[in-house]
Amino acid sequence: MLTCVLAWTTSPPFMKYFSTVIDLWTSNGWRYGAGAIAFLPWTILAVRRGQMPWRVWKLTLIPAVVNTVGATFFLASLYHDIEPAFSMLCLRSQVVFATLAAVIWFADERRVIRSRPFLFGMLMVLGGTATAVFLGNESTGGVRSTCILLLLIGAALFG
Repeated sequence: MLTCVLAWTTSPPFMKYFSTVIDLWTSNGWRYGAGAIAFLPWTILAVRRGQMPWRVWKLTLIPAVVNTVGATFFLASLYHDIEPAFSMLCLRSQVVFATLAAVIWFADERRVIRSRPFLFGMLMVLGGTATAVFLGNESTGGVRSTCILLLLIGAALFG
């Protein structure tokens, strides 16, 4: 859990910092390439042990493409004049989109969404994102609106 939180919180400032010297496509290529190489030994081991059939590769193509496109939209926002912390806050709206997808595809999730603690948490996500978008220090003009749109598209695809 700690590694996940560290990766989520440290990668946007690094990507923003390097956005002046590395283009969007190169950055995504390095990140996804490194991730694929990091998981490759465990994947090969799982296939050899019979724990993962080869057809899994075909089944993972659709989410891999959706995730890559979502990451491209997210990363594109960092190439504009937007703060990484703000981008991460907006990107957390992916929880809303993931919830909508879960409600559509998994019947058991429909009970969870009706619980008060879950609804309270969802309202906090929506309220925090809306507050940052509408009451932030930056103007709500063209560049910022474009960034917010890129972030929301990325969040929808991640969700």
